[in-house]
Amino acid sequence: MRRFSSPVPLGRLRSHPSQGKGAEKPKKQPKEQKVVGQQEELDDDDLPKDPRRRRVLERNRMAANKCRLRKRGEALALASREEAMEDRNRYLMTCFDSLTVEIYYLKTQLLQHTDCNCVLIQKYIANEAKMCADGMLACSSVFDTHG
Repeated sequence: MRRFSSPVPLGRLRSHPSQGKGAEKPKKQPKEQKVVGQQEELDDDDLPKDPRRRRVLERNRMAANKCRLRKRGEALALASREEAMEDRNRYLMTCFDSLTVEIYYLKTQLLQHTDCNCVLIQKYIANEAKMCADGMLACSSVFDTHG
């Protein structure tokens, strides 16, 4: 197990960040919080009487609606993208299956020409036989080692 040493000796670590150089700036004082039992003064429409507070609440409401709409749009776009990718995946899997079938068909056609005197076909058949034998040897050696 590796241990990493600290770049600063343990005796020189500061216990509080405000000590020494680069002391942090004092934090802003939070605005006065309303007492738990105290409520805002409301007018007839259940809105605060203070126009600044009304504007803040209205802006917040508009921002929340805008955020909800944006999130809904993003979710719809993501669902649409997911569906498109699933369609693409199905198409590619179909192509893969079709090409695999075609490869087996062509290999079968080649193997039916074992009696031909074509040098290329004979080389192909010899190479395939060698690869098949090597694969079988590799599998048997794995079973011998782990079996």
